[in-house]
Amino acid sequence: VQPPAGQGEEFEELKGAWDFIGLNYYTRNICISSPDPTRRFNVVPMDAELTDMHYEVYPEGLYKLLVSLKKYGKPVYITENGIATSNDRQRCRFILRHIAEAHRAMREGVDLKGYIYWSLIDNFEWNEGFSKRFGIVEVDYKTLKRTPRESAYMYAEIAGKNKVTSDLMQKYLGRK
Repeated sequence: VQPPAGQGEEFEELKGAWDFIGLNYYTRNICISSPDPTRRFNVVPMDAELTDMHYEVYPEGLYKLLVSLKKYGKPVYITENGIATSNDRQRCRFILRHIAEAHRAMREGVDLKGYIYWSLIDNFEWNEGFSKRFGIVEVDYKTLKRTPRESAYMYAEIAGKNKVTSDLMQKYLGRK
């Protein structure tokens, strides 16, 4: 980890002081340099499954990122991983596919200690306001009533059993 330019002395005492890596992962972006001098790069559009925020659903990227962090020799916590979608079945598939990739990284020696889905409830997004729905619990913004979605029950089952069962894989992904 490199400190900002001119900040070396302040960071010297922090060398080796970090206990874990906290990772937020949502998607990947493929970029190319831009011919427009006012833009540094252009994001390449994907012909892929997208979220309601137009992010590509790319679970393999989580696996690749986790494996790349192995070199630091620190435990990793996935502190945010989620999808904005109005389709809760898509959310269920997203969670299962990302957990499967996290498990694949663990089998390859990544010291993954935890996975936190973002977000428990529908939330405020800085650029989108309340229009995008990440939560496994739906919020009715008129009444503030909270209603667990199907994904909340699925996530509770995974957490309660500390595993993804073949029944869940079959139900949401069509495979065991």
